[in-house]
Order: sequence, then structure tokens, then C-alpha cells
Amino acid sequence: MNRLKLSNGLIVFGGDRGAGKTRFLLKLANYLALSEKVLFVSYTDYTERLEHILQGIDGIINPNLELNTTLGYYCVDSFIELIEHIEDGEFTTVIIDDVEHYSLSPAGTFSYPGKDGIVDALLFISTRIKVRVVFSTRLVSNYLDDAFSAPTLQNFIWSREIINQCEQIYAIHRPTLYGIVEDKEEGFFYKDRIEVVSLKNETHELESIRFSNADYRFFS
Repeated sequence: MNRLKLSNGLIVFGGDRGAGKTRFLLKLANYLALSEKVLFVSYTDYTERLEHILQGIDGIINPNLELNTTLGYYCVDSFIELIEHIEDGEFTTVIIDDVEHYSLSPAGTFSYPGKDGIVDALLFISTRIKVRVVFSTRLVSNYLDDAFSAPTLQNFIWSREIINQCEQIYAIHRPTLYGIVEDKEEGFFYKDRIEVVSLKNETHELESIRFSNADYRFFS
């Protein structure tokens, strides 16, 4: 995981359903927790299941990692609760798995800022208390019946503020989900591989990192 050069600030990882966003971010969180305090927040799972997944991936959960499934969905009160929890725990990286579920505030509530406002709120947390904030989002797929292309910035449509405000934007890409097993131009086989594509970074150049499932055990 050391090939991922994460910046400070706001970072997003996007991927299609089934691409492995949760597993990848759990692996990343556990790796970062080797040298810093990391908070992993999930709104779609319970703690014991996350622990089970991470044990299967790494065989160990680093003591600097907290898996939290109890913080509330976005509203003013839960936003303040999240900030206080980060400060009290002295976390330096916060990972929010699935921003769409984090934003499931009751319809009509005055405290709901909309999708762009939630990204701006996460940016506020990052800049206000000097913490790296990583979140995941689902992408609109490029897959068609007879063609497939790697994700681009255009697939990050949940909020336009993602492209504007995030320091780094990554796409988790698994072509085998769509029956694509080979890059014929490069002669490269995708079987048991995850490709992480850096779409926004400080060099402003497209970068790609391939991870082998045999080495990282993202999937059983």
C-alpha cells in the first residue's frame, strides 16, 4: 500500500458496485494505522463484520485503528459529534466508507446541506482540525454491452464538489467484474487484479497502480 502517496486534505476513492471499495479502504486504514491513529467510519455495516473482513485480509487489526459503526447520519448534531470524536481520539486520518449512506439525513430537515454541502462539510473538518479525510463514493459505470473503458473524472457525478474540493481523486477499477480479462494492447491479464487509477493529483498526470489479490487478499 506504500505505493499510494496520499496527500493531506480531502481524498476520494470511487468505484462501481462490487469493485471492492470497503475492502480496499479497510486495508488502507489498517496500513496507515501502523504509523498514525486512524478512524474508519461505516454506515452500512456493523463492527464485528468489519473486524471479520479485516482479519481475513490482514490477519491482524492494528491497535491504532478504530472501526466505528455508531456515529449518526449527517445532520448538525452528528457533524459536531464526528468532529468531537476525531479530536478526542487524536485521529490524523478519518475514512468514511460510502458517503451516500453518510448523507441519508431525514427528508426535509433544515440541517441537510445537500450533496455539495456534505463534501464542503468534510473539507471543513479536514482544514479546521488538520486531519486527512478520505471517503468513498459509487461511480456511474462506463460499462456497455459491448465495450468498457476505465473510469474518468466524469464518473464522479454524486457531487460536483468532489472534483473541485478533493486534493486527490482515485478510481478503484476491476475490469473482471464485466468479463474483461485482458488488456490486449499491453498483453496484460486482469485476473485477480485491482487497478487504482489516480485521476487528480499534484502532478496533474494520470497514474495507475495495480494490486494483486494474491498479495493483498482483498477478496476470498
